[in-house]
Amino acid sequence: MRPSYRLVLALLLVGGCASSPPPPPKVPPDPDLAALTQWLNLDQEQQKKTRELLDQLAQRNALIREKWERQHRVRQEEWLASRSIFLHDLAAILTEEQQRLWAQANLKMQVKGRGRPSN
Repeated sequence: MRPSYRLVLALLLVGGCASSPPPPPKVPPDPDLAALTQWLNLDQEQQKKTRELLDQLAQRNALIREKWERQHRVRQEEWLASRSIFLHDLAAILTEEQQRLWAQANLKMQVKGRGRPSN
């Protein structure tokens, strides 16, 4: 390694250590939880509760799918009710600021007709 590269490398390491920003929040592996965490800036406790709510949603939806397989018929209202329970419970754990962000995101989804709002 040439001396000038060593100097530059040393300066980058020293400068990087002195002014490095705090590490970003830990991103959860679940893509839905990760998206909600990013949009709403969920803290660790909210992430834990949201993971539980997403698990409950998945369990309800699995029961609906099982019913579909047995009876070959499920009413759309059952899917909507399952999602509505999740949204109601999620709103209950959000701060006022997060509820405002959530409402804005929902408005963007309605206006754009997309599944997820853009930042």
